Amino acid sequence: MVIWILGLSGSGKSYLSNQIKKKFKKKFISIDGDVIRDMFGNDLGHSLKDRKVNAMRISKLVAYLSKSKIDVIVSVLSIFPEWLRWNKKNIRDYNEVFLDVSIDELKKRNNKYIYFNKKKIKRKNVVGVDIKFPRPKNPDLILNNEFSKKNLIENLNIIKKKIQDKVSVMAKFVFISNLTNRCGGNLLSRLFDGNRKIATYPTEISFKINDNIFRGIDYLTGTPTYLPKFKKDIDPIKYFDLEKEFENFKHAKNEYIKIGVRKNYMEKSYYEKGIKTNFDFEKYFLKIKSFCSKSRNNQELYYNKHKAYFSCWDDGSHWQDPSCIVTHDSNGLFLTNYGQFFEDFENSKLIIVVRDCLGFVASEKMRIAKRYFGSRRFAKPSPPLFMMRMFGEYDLQTLVRTWRVALDRAKILQEKFGDKVLIIRLETLTKNTQKVIDHLFSNLGLNVEPVNYEPTICGKQWLGNSHFSPIKGIKEKPNNHVDKILSLEEINFIENQTEDTAQMLSGCQKELVNLKEKGDHLFFDIAKQRFYSRDENSWSLYCSLYFRGFRKLKLKPPPNLISFFIILFSIYFKFYQFFKTIVKKFKPDLFNQNNT
Repeated sequence: MVIWILGLSGSGKSYLSNQIKKKFKKKFISIDGDVIRDMFGNDLGHSLKDRKVNAMRISKLVAYLSKSKIDVIVSVLSIFPEWLRWNKKNIRDYNEVFLDVSIDELKKRNNKYIYFNKKKIKRKNVVGVDIKFPRPKNPDLILNNEFSKKNLIENLNIIKKKIQDKVSVMAKFVFISNLTNRCGGNLLSRLFDGNRKIATYPTEISFKINDNIFRGIDYLTGTPTYLPKFKKDIDPIKYFDLEKEFENFKHAKNEYIKIGVRKNYMEKSYYEKGIKTNFDFEKYFLKIKSFCSKSRNNQELYYNKHKAYFSCWDDGSHWQDPSCIVTHDSNGLFLTNYGQFFEDFENSKLIIVVRDCLGFVASEKMRIAKRYFGSRRFAKPSPPLFMMRMFGEYDLQTLVRTWRVALDRAKILQEKFGDKVLIIRLETLTKNTQKVIDHLFSNLGLNVEPVNYEPTICGKQWLGNSHFSPIKGIKEKPNNHVDKILSLEEINFIENQTEDTAQMLSGCQKELVNLKEKGDHLFFDIAKQRFYSRDENSWSLYCSLYFRGFRKLKLKPPPNLISFFIILFSIYFKFYQFFKTIVKKFKPDLFNQNNT
């Protein structure tokens, strides 16, 4: 944070700066014009030309300190409007405070003989006397200094409120990503739900697709996304790709949209039926334009976007001035520019949830098989388990490779960004939930509440997103279905491909996993991927190519026996859907809108 106090000499800038340092619980570095002159060996005088050089030095130094996340208070005259404009463009969390005291009042006071010497003779090269003082345009605060204790307290309270407003904007962002699909990111996000000081999205929220790498890509795991550089005066509707969602909403299309369906607003709610919730889409479009219009950096832009979102969901009941905002994206691992992410979002954290490869492949196979048999992910009826176990028309080798490539990427991200990247094993989270949550919240500087030990959505019990059936609470053994879905041949293949890596992960019993300390020999292609990671686009392209087609089917006819079962199941499925459609016309509330 930077507090830039400007005003004429004798207006009380230095005194106010010292009082701010005493009053607020922040360690500020104080800078003024004389400090910078002394730092550079007093090589400048007080001519207009020399003052301009000194103004440039102050602004450049403060911008550097701010970028290094050092809090600074600056007390300077600031007579060059071009450098004040530069400050607003280049200094993070910049707060401009103008002490507005008339020159006549200051001449009358003549503190420290600034304007006249003892013989009442005017001094030369004095701002306000023979050097013009231009009033700043659009400062964040304008304060009057009446040089009284009461007035000082009032000014300090005004500044404190301004800083508190800024601090709330600086709510830390926690971004949850799966290693790959079906790894437990949804479960972890639901464990953040319900806490009074945490705003947790009920649905996955992703960044923009980076189609500069290659075009015509579908949004699947492995697709490169990116955080755009901040620009002023953006249209948030276009910037956040909300036009399509609004069209679907206006025409009441019951399709997948990022924001959710108005009547039953929970895109990630698959089994719950008794939760009443609502999202005011039209209000959201007005709010996001209003809130985001004055954003000065990405941190403020996204905070304001989140604030608009939550204020329109259930009339803002899920937003209580949070100290932390939690978002989740299954594809979050493949954000292209994490360097900018951590620079733009102060105190942010990335949490990657890792799952055993056998559990991941079994869950993905089940999803692919359901689609193959004509069923849907969560809708009834579901194909019997023996049919899914017999199913072999998918690319097992590609699934295993995507898991291994993703684990390599997680290790490299942890090497690059250190403790900003936290890795959790799903198996540890489900077995020792309270211990993991306590440790994680402590790491994030958050207070745990009892609700954080059980997964909830809208404060109500979450029934999971398992392809099998609803789950009450937490499934302690998330991989106990492996032998029901995978054949012995498939299990042997996976274990042969990942044996050393799987043993390494199963040995990680602590709350957080440190992949940095694990040897390269335990990973898939770590040396090559580390080489490509030097360039963001090359690294994203490398990972994306490994993920292309990981859910595609093999181009071969299925065995006769399974073909017979497919025909029987498809007939049963069509009859079931036919009767469901009839019932839905008379009792629509019986069905979850997201699964019709």
